[in-house]
Parts: sequence; structure tokens; C-alpha cells
Amino acid sequence: MSNGLLNVGTRALLTNQTALQTVGNNIANVNTVGYSRQSVVTQAVQGQYTGAGYIGKGVELVTIERAYSSFLTQQAQLTQSVASADTARASQMMTLEDLFPSGANGLGTAVNTLLNGFSDVATSPSDMTARSVVLQSADDMATRFRDMASKLDDLAYGTRRQLADSVTAINTLATRIASLNEQIARVQGTGQSPNDLLDARDQLLTDLSSYVQVTTVPAKDGTLGVFVGSQPLVLATRANTVTLTNDAFGDPSQLKLSINNGGLVTEVDET
Repeated sequence: MSNGLLNVGTRALLTNQTALQTVGNNIANVNTVGYSRQSVVTQAVQGQYTGAGYIGKGVELVTIERAYSSFLTQQAQLTQSVASADTARASQMMTLEDLFPSGANGLGTAVNTLLNGFSDVATSPSDMTARSVVLQSADDMATRFRDMASKLDDLAYGTRRQLADSVTAINTLATRIASLNEQIARVQGTGQSPNDLLDARDQLLTDLSSYVQVTTVPAKDGTLGVFVGSQPLVLATRANTVTLTNDAFGDPSQLKLSINNGGLVTEVDET
């Protein structure tokens, strides 16, 4: 009887010690990005039968689970993707707006000035002043066109550099997700949930969503397939690579996102 009572007390102490450690871990990670709150799952130990009925044998720890919603996580990642796309689009639009100012410094003003000059010359063909004004206006308009063309070239070059950097980041994140898939599958094979690894993978997916919109498909072994459009970026423990390719007409200014899947390069559909 005394041994049974001691065993019940020992199980209770160990179980609640784990619960306190879990609470402490939650508090310690309150500001950790991507951390999901964890909680212990317990169950009553199967009672021991006696002639007078079953005597309880205390409590035991089943697992430690994390507070997680697949739906909410995917919605957060989708929101991140849309927000990042809108931010990038707004930034480019503001840059273009600066390239085409309104008012006296705008291209429209230069064109109007030139057209007015032509009108004055047509009215007074022999007026040397009007002719000089037209030549000066034409030179001014040509200068503005050259300046804008140069700035547009710089903008296109900067955009291509940003795209190349984004592709590098995407490939790095895909490789890390594939590595986590392998670790998660190995741990989950023991029957336990690798909460910290799952949190880390979710955070990587959120980071990936800031570059490109993705969809995920879970597998029974705990791995997660990651798709860009209809093309696989991560399958189980293997990561494909993203590349930039020219469009079907070979125009270097029209770059397309493609995925290299074992040597087969396929353009990502824009839908």
C-alpha cells in the first residue's frame, strides 16, 4: 500500500514538474517570433483492480502539444504574401511617380512648350526669336527624355537585382524547410510532436511568403510539401531551385519565375 501511494505521489510530482517547466518555457518565449504556446496533456493511469473495485494509480504525462491552427497559420502566410506584394508594387509606383513629375519640371510642360513654339513659328515663319525658342524647347524636351530614359534603365537594373536577391533568399529558405522536414519526420516517427521544429518551419514559411505566394500540402510523416503556383518547391526532404528566365520571346526585360525540378525547368504560372 505504501509503495503504491509513493508511486502515485512520484508520478504526480514529475507530471506537474513538467507542466511548470512548460509554463516557464512559455513565459521565457513570450517575445520570441514564431513561438507557439505549449501545454501538457495528461491522463489518468489505468487503475489496479482489487476485490473491492479499481484503485487509481495517479496521473501520467501523455505529450506536450502546441496551440496551433493550420487554417489561421495559412491565412497569416497568405496575408503576408499579399501585403509584401502590395508594398513592393507601391514602392515601384512611387519611384515611377518621381520620374514623371508634374508642373514646370514635368515632361508634359516641355511638350506643350515645344508645341506652342511650333504654333508661333507657323504664325510668324520669319520671326527669328520664335525659331530660337523652338530650338531651345526641342533641346530641353530631348534632354528630359534622355534623363528619364536613363532613370528608367537604372530602375530596371535595380529591379532585376532585387529579383535576383529574392531568388537567392527563396532558395535558401526552401533548403532550410526541406532540412526541417527531415528532422520533423525523424522525431515524429517516435510518436511525439517536435513543437520547436514545427514552429521554426512555420516561421520559415511565413518568411518565404514575403517573397512569393505558396501553398502547402501536409504528408502523413509530418513533412510539408510547398508549392509555388502548381510547381513543387519543396517535396518531403528535397528542395528544388527557383530561377529567373526570359519570356517565350527571349525578351531579357520580361523575366519569369521558373522552378528547376531535377533539371526540368518549368515556368511558374501567374495564377
